[in-house]
Amino acid sequence: SSLFSFVMAFCGMVLLGLGVYLATTANSYETWFGGKTLSISYTLIFLGLVVTVVGFLGCCGATNESTPLLLAFFISLFIIVLLQSGLAITIFVFQEELENQITASAKEKFALYAEPNSVKTATEPIDFVQKELQCCGLTKGPLDWSDKKYYRFATYWIKTRSSDVPDSCCERLKVSMNCGRGLAVKEPPEGSVYSKAVKPP
Repeated sequence: SSLFSFVMAFCGMVLLGLGVYLATTANSYETWFGGKTLSISYTLIFLGLVVTVVGFLGCCGATNESTPLLLAFFISLFIIVLLQSGLAITIFVFQEELENQITASAKEKFALYAEPNSVKTATEPIDFVQKELQCCGLTKGPLDWSDKKYYRFATYWIKTRSSDVPDSCCERLKVSMNCGRGLAVKEPPEGSVYSKAVKPP
């Protein structure tokens, strides 16, 4: 029906928009996706374009009651379902490996956070993601910035700031210079810093 085709076209445009957003902010997300951000964004853009075109094809076919257009729509829809099923199976099979790669890449950047020569490659991307996702730390929340046992992967940061979290962890209404001082704890005061991690354990 034309309604189904319209919804499909809309979903395609959402995918396209998400892909464009990731492509334009690729440098900021490289920390988390280990150099795969552009590949992910291009995949989303491609899928978004295909789904949008097929959706509009269905709309035109239903509106004009065109048999050739409707036939092309259903064939394209079948192909898309096959491709998406294959993609879903691939992600499921390699999910753990992908998660491990992402975590390893992020930990490498955490180790360089606040290091003067790594502002563009580590500090700014981590700050960007923590602000955008309203989170703090990679897996354990604010504790990731402490020097407690098992949490020592922010190696440069804990040399001088082991009891603090970056200002980008502070909740938006509380952001100020050194607002994260003394808050690298398991349960920070409510409303002070974000308590959830980017990738909860």
